[in-house]
Amino acid sequence: MTNRSQKPLISNQFEIIALNSEKIKLSNGMPVYFLNEPDHDLIKIEFSFNAGTFYQNKKLTSVVTANLLKEGTKRKTSKEISEIFDYYGVYTSFDPQKDLASIGVFVLEKHLEPVLSLLEEILKEPSFPESELEIYLKNLIQQHIVSLEKVSNVARMQFSKLLFGENHPYGQTLILSDFDNIYKDDIEQFHKKFYNANNVFCIVAGSASDRIAPILEKHFGGNDWLGENNFKKEINSEFPIADKHLFFKDNAVQSAVRVGKIFPGINHPDYHKIMIANVILGGYFGSRLMKNIRQEKGYTYGINSAIVSLVHGSYFFVTSQIGVEFVKNAIEEIYSEISILRTVSADEEEISVVKNYLSGAFLRSFDGVFAKSDRLKELIAFNLDDSHFFNYINTVNSINAEEIMRVADMYFNEKEMTELVVGKL
Repeated sequence: MTNRSQKPLISNQFEIIALNSEKIKLSNGMPVYFLNEPDHDLIKIEFSFNAGTFYQNKKLTSVVTANLLKEGTKRKTSKEISEIFDYYGVYTSFDPQKDLASIGVFVLEKHLEPVLSLLEEILKEPSFPESELEIYLKNLIQQHIVSLEKVSNVARMQFSKLLFGENHPYGQTLILSDFDNIYKDDIEQFHKKFYNANNVFCIVAGSASDRIAPILEKHFGGNDWLGENNFKKEINSEFPIADKHLFFKDNAVQSAVRVGKIFPGINHPDYHKIMIANVILGGYFGSRLMKNIRQEKGYTYGINSAIVSLVHGSYFFVTSQIGVEFVKNAIEEIYSEISILRTVSADEEEISVVKNYLSGAFLRSFDGVFAKSDRLKELIAFNLDDSHFFNYINTVNSINAEEIMRVADMYFNEKEMTELVVGKL
């Protein structure tokens, strides 16, 4: 019987279970990864193309291409496609991001054949109707105009440009004229170049029975959609010099603040240690930034920091929305906390709390086969293997105060930070 008078033991020691994915190649060379979980009737099948915004030569082409795939093929209208998916109870996902454009379906195994037949048609034979393109762009420009009213959205968009430069694919920002400069031919050319069997990987998560591979081979293993692998792309690696920037908004009640810099990415040997240092600074609710700037000073309702790892470049940032009368003081406190992280050893109690938090968050990120498929997708995108996760947990368990301070001092240099305020200063 449980003794309620004693608190349970808390431990961050646990056995890591490898993803144990199985990889095959279809006849045309397309890689398919299987994550098998028996008795899981619902199956997730996701195709991830090297077709994110990083690869577009004209703004919007990646996003518009991915989102218009389902709006008509050479044989079916948008309405017919929607009705078929509804009939089979399929949930679809069309998700263009910075690096990858991922197209996925969640489907019962018994409906795989008709659903994958339709998905084949969508991926290989989209018609990109002019009428649907016009409607989509009208909606998109309206969403963009509305988003510009929020200082947080402006800060997010402008900060990437300040870090990477407007000539870098990650630094692109939209202006209203961009919405008038996208045509059907742009979409068709982008689709032709990037949506092919040599530029994609597929993940199947769920009850991966023996009948799935033959169905995938039938619909996606042929030579009818071969093309180029477009993973590598030459880019300008010279980043702007760190500086302070203000985008003034006269009617702002709160100002959006961002402070950050280009950072080592997920493939860097110090990455796991840097991530732990970031969590101490601002990566969870009990972080130093939250305690100081939210709880003690009351300058904001929330503040956090994060490291964003992208395939072709990564960055660190602190972000918050702050009352305009507190902006200067809050920025001073941000730099103060970064300085303390670099120069003062964390105590054992704080490190223990962070280790327990990270261990729990790590386990939750593997909860269920669909969550595991997201982690597998991360490994494939960054050309990593299961050892990445083993190294992470080993680092969490073994890191000490001296090592945290070492990486903080090396990478979190306040003088190298770019600072942005959108609103009033």
